[in-house]
Amino acid sequence: MQPSKGVSSTLLLGLRALEVLATKREMGTLEVASVLGLPRATAHRLVRSLLKGGFVTQNPLTRKYHLAFKLWTLGSMAVRGLNFMEMARPFMEELARECGEVVYLGVLDKRADCPVVVHLDRVQGANKVQVVSQVGDTSPPHAVATGKALLAYQEPEFLSNFLAQGLRVYTRNTLVDPQRFQSEMEKIRRQGYAMNLEEWRYDIGAVAAPLFDHSGAVRAALGIVAPFTRFDGRRRQKLAESVKEAAARISATLGYSRGDGIQPRRFKRPRKGMAQEAIL
Repeated sequence: MQPSKGVSSTLLLGLRALEVLATKREMGTLEVASVLGLPRATAHRLVRSLLKGGFVTQNPLTRKYHLAFKLWTLGSMAVRGLNFMEMARPFMEELARECGEVVYLGVLDKRADCPVVVHLDRVQGANKVQVVSQVGDTSPPHAVATGKALLAYQEPEFLSNFLAQGLRVYTRNTLVDPQRFQSEMEKIRRQGYAMNLEEWRYDIGAVAAPLFDHSGAVRAALGIVAPFTRFDGRRRQKLAESVKEAAARISATLGYSRGDGIQPRRFKRPRKGMAQEAIL
């Protein structure tokens, strides 16, 4: 493939060489040349230039090359510069248009005394009757969809300590038995989303899916919340598939991909009314 006008072919070859070197622990210039379809002398010049720039390192024993930590540093800087809320917003707006319900973004605040889910962002749907919520609201993780989606991917020690504190009952549907809750976590990991079936407030249902970053760590959860009259079995499943798909697209934007071998970090073991507090 010929480079476009105004594009440095040498730079592109150097970047391709980095991609090739990333596929193995270390490689010699002959192997790099073979993969890129270049003369060995050309591949040698490319790799030596990358070595001089600090992007690759040479093993003094084998004389082969591997990627240098400089690339890791640059990648880390790029990740820190990403505002995942801004990146998620277009997908949230699209999802809200599609389902007509409130779409929200939540993160887990692991405060020692009482972990909570914090409502970071929301997008209003088009349906006339909506669940009332505000950015900055908090909710109990074990009783809401986003919270359960986030808890399912926490370290075993954190989850054990959380359960040991005791789970408060909010409605007759709140899951508070530790063993049943652990089973719920396994179910969430299998299906890729979590449900809230009137577990924090009556008359409200929600579904949420986790967002993963480039390392496979859970960063946040994306959710849809609706009056329970619009959350029956068939529509509930449709909303679950929609939020799961949107979450997967946001995760891909954050650098997460199942295709690169990285997997999610999985650790096992009131008055009724339509307008109520947000169920995150």
